[in-house]
Amino acid sequence: MSRKNTIKILVAIVVFAITVFGIYFRITRSAEPGLAGLPDGIMAQSGDFSIAQTELEAHLAGLPEKQRELAAKDLEGTLDEMIQRRLLLTQAKKLPEGKLPDIEGMKEAKAQAALIKALKNDVTKDTTASEKEIKEYYEEHRTEYEGREGGSYDEMRDSIEKYIVYEKGDALFRGYVEELKQTSGVVKNRAWVLEVRSKIIDPLEDARKSGKVLVADFGRGI
Repeated sequence: MSRKNTIKILVAIVVFAITVFGIYFRITRSAEPGLAGLPDGIMAQSGDFSIAQTELEAHLAGLPEKQRELAAKDLEGTLDEMIQRRLLLTQAKKLPEGKLPDIEGMKEAKAQAALIKALKNDVTKDTTASEKEIKEYYEEHRTEYEGREGGSYDEMRDSIEKYIVYEKGDALFRGYVEELKQTSGVVKNRAWVLEVRSKIIDPLEDARKSGKVLVADFGRGI
């Protein structure tokens, strides 16, 4: 078999595999437990809140132009971000009064950011770095500090401790957010989600329709 025919066959196999995977991926996602039949105009819903299509549209309209263009290309991702923010705000408002920030007079975006920050501070308040962790980190990065003014362990200790505490706290909060999403019972509008997904452009299919030459790089050796 000639090299040219071999390449044609391999390209056909790759195209077929991508097509089959795309179909399977769409079918699998359509059966997600996070999707449900919701009333028209309701994009997402949980026991604590719902997000209407008008809210999604208002959110998009309020974004800077370039950011709005990107968000419009990933409507489901944009809705996911809104859901996460709403979940965090719902939890933040349950904090004891002494832990809530004073948001009076703040614009909505800043007020929301302050509430979420207060929640993160509460979730990560007990995060610490042991002396062993600090010393191990210093030893791992010793070459970056040696010979530099202020690079001794005693001089670097406090900044390393703050860095480790921040990193551990950030990871802890990400885990908290994921658990919150899993246990919140929030669902998205199945009909809307599937419609949005159906409009996602497959780069390979788009290239085929455009008449562009498809190039498959299988590396050397063919």
